[in-house]
Amino acid sequence: RFKVTEIALSAQALGQFADAEILGAASLLADAKVDVISWIGTSASWLGFERDEQLVKRLRESTGIKACTCVLAFQELLRRSGIRRVGLVTPYTGDV
Repeated sequence: RFKVTEIALSAQALGQFADAEILGAASLLADAKVDVISWIGTSASWLGFERDEQLVKRLRESTGIKACTCVLAFQELLRRSGIRRVGLVTPYTGDV
């Protein structure tokens, strides 16, 4: 677990999703000898799939534990289902 206090495109808000914070939290989970580490944040849905792909790679490299994200799982589910268009409702403001 780590803090996310602001959802915006400012440098400060985006800095909350820096790998160092997430990898630090993952390191604590690795001590518990879990089977999988999953990032259940949706930031990749607006920052790009590449961010989650890189995060999964870094999580695996730093902990030696399988890793995944919810956004990449949704991407795979949509691809397998042949879904090409999705409507999304969000509580975030237009500046995100």
